[in-house]
Amino acid sequence: QAEGQVACRGSYMPPAVVAQLLGDDDCAICLEPLRHQAQTIALCGHIFHRTCLNRAKSLACPTCRRPVDFDRERVQDLKALVLGVRRGADKDVPSFMRCNVMEFTQRELLASCNSRRSAQPSYELAELVFALDELGREQRQCVLVDGDTVILTT
Repeated sequence: QAEGQVACRGSYMPPAVVAQLLGDDDCAICLEPLRHQAQTIALCGHIFHRTCLNRAKSLACPTCRRPVDFDRERVQDLKALVLGVRRGADKDVPSFMRCNVMEFTQRELLASCNSRRSAQPSYELAELVFALDELGREQRQCVLVDGDTVILTT
């Protein structure tokens, strides 16, 4: 179930997935059950009805006030990187493979940070740090983004 939550952050989710992940939770905007047309925003993973989000037209998540990002392509890229970090931290994976995954992911994260600085540096980097920090807490690993360097430690 945790894998599903990470995989769905920032993406549109079918009703069956929403039901599985949330059970009987309600939309924080309209307070109606989340049974259909649910969507996550930003990288916080909070879930609302798609129509409620469209009506709200807010630049921040109604629950945690994190920046909203409807750029699906960028979220998908970041999601793939976060999943790579998660798989690399899996204790069932042999250590040499974990190191290879971490090294590859580190290069990808660095390229991602550097390429995104030109458009909206603090906004996009903050999203990356938030997503990876949350994942780091789950996996007991540290993610440090410092200037042009991304350092992953386990």
